[in-house]
Amino acid sequence: NPILIFLLIGIGVDDMYVLVQAYDQTDHSWDREKRIAHMMKNAGLAITITSFTDCFAFALSASSSLPALSHFSVFAALGVFWDYLCQITFFTAIMVYDIKRKESEKKDMLGLCFCAPEGAFCCKGKAYNDKESALSRFMHKKYAPFLMRKPVKAAILVIFATWFGVAIWGATQVKTDFEFEWFLEGTDSYEGVEILDEYFPDRGETVEYYSFGVDYPSDMVQGQILQLEKNMKACTGCSKDWLDENTLTSWYDTYSGWVGSNQCPAASIQSNGLVTRNGFYSCLDNFVNTNQYGSYGSDLRWNSNQELRASKISMNTFNFDGSTEGVDQMEDLRDIAESGPEGTIAYGVS
Repeated sequence: NPILIFLLIGIGVDDMYVLVQAYDQTDHSWDREKRIAHMMKNAGLAITITSFTDCFAFALSASSSLPALSHFSVFAALGVFWDYLCQITFFTAIMVYDIKRKESEKKDMLGLCFCAPEGAFCCKGKAYNDKESALSRFMHKKYAPFLMRKPVKAAILVIFATWFGVAIWGATQVKTDFEFEWFLEGTDSYEGVEILDEYFPDRGETVEYYSFGVDYPSDMVQGQILQLEKNMKACTGCSKDWLDENTLTSWYDTYSGWVGSNQCPAASIQSNGLVTRNGFYSCLDNFVNTNQYGSYGSDLRWNSNQELRASKISMNTFNFDGSTEGVDQMEDLRDIAESGPEGTIAYGVS
């Protein structure tokens, strides 16, 4: 949103030039009211169409599922609309006052714009000169005749056809890509990223699977957790092997193995390989309070009844090539989450 102010300034200034130019092109023998009316009939219609087209485009973008893009589009649509209202009300009114000043040959602020050259700073001489500007004379007497020459027309057609062909070819070569380190270029951190890219090119991100609000001691949920771990290791249904199976960090896998080694008499492993409901939480509390496995405590969240309300399991991913593969990876890892307990979500951590 901070860049929106510059976008709106650009649109507003463009509309101002359109209105002023339309007024200057009217017949100078007409009275002020007729010239303003003619200006609004032509230029006013033009900026109305362009402004509402911009508003409509931004309004459509506001439906995006990306919050940042949606919020930007809402503010942009509103900004363009209010910019348009200011052009046809406030700016037009200011123009009328300025036209009255010119017609009465009064000087403008500090005399910098409409005084004669010899009085640019001290406001001497006439206050307004209605002669054609140097730029207007150049465009009318030099540039336009030059463009109308046959060799120039032919050259412009050739240049346009060449450019159009190159543009079409370039459009077919465009790839959607994004690298976080692009934002780090020129900083001290960028050198570290380059070293990682050189020596660990396959490094990816860590994907974390969160489950919450489920009955963890039940056989169904424990079975779903095991199935989730199995699918993570095998990257079941993936278009490519995205996950490094040797990096699985699972509190449940380690906890069930700990219970199976008779470390907690209150619970045991059933014939189906799952921890018994009785003693599940008491043993889990003992498990995360051991020196060896205390680090798993950060993967668990408890409620006031000392029952598990949320947990996470994580695994490292391999790097992907380009944003197209990145989208494929994201979709595949989200699909794996469906094999876990109800409501399980996947979240990538850089």
